[in-house]
Amino acid sequence: MANEYAQTWSAVAASFSAIAALTIMYINRRNLIDSATPEIVIDGWNRELKKIGNKEYDVLTFSKILNTGRGSALHVFINATNISNNLPLTSFSTERISIIPPGKEVNIKGEITLWWKNVDKHGLLPMKISISSLSSKGYHYDTIYRLTAVELNKNLMLAGGGVVAPGIMLIQRKTISRPVWKLKVNGYLAKLPAIGRLFKDNN
Repeated sequence: MANEYAQTWSAVAASFSAIAALTIMYINRRNLIDSATPEIVIDGWNRELKKIGNKEYDVLTFSKILNTGRGSALHVFINATNISNNLPLTSFSTERISIIPPGKEVNIKGEITLWWKNVDKHGLLPMKISISSLSSKGYHYDTIYRLTAVELNKNLMLAGGGVVAPGIMLIQRKTISRPVWKLKVNGYLAKLPAIGRLFKDNN
């Protein structure tokens, strides 16, 4: 009986030891990933009427991209083209930046043209700015800004701490991180018939 108790407690101790080792390994891996995680922030917002020829265009601009994270942002890709009902709500020349070291900023001439003629009668123009980047540890990051704009010549007003420029409200900012290998697997599965739609990225 004593041997049975000893074997039981030995097995329990071995199980707890294995759990502790796995926990420590997970924490160390998480710390390693966090130490290389970038955090991309847009700054230097402004809004202006830009004259091209005889026409004026409503343009939302930003002048800086900052990396406030602990790791370098690699292969930064910025896009802000939004479409609704097959009509463009905004247009933007895609920007690419090779690397933004941690704690550094890059000057940029970001210009998002707002196409009010394609907006519904409610007078609100929703837009999304997507910024993708890679870390040195094989993770892919998507930082998404969701904003709402109102026409400057309308009586609609936006107020509060979320206003980044005249008539421009920041609704949400979020970052999604995923391992690159998982994205590759999901990309392959998304091409398969029947089940492919389950693996499509809808961000």
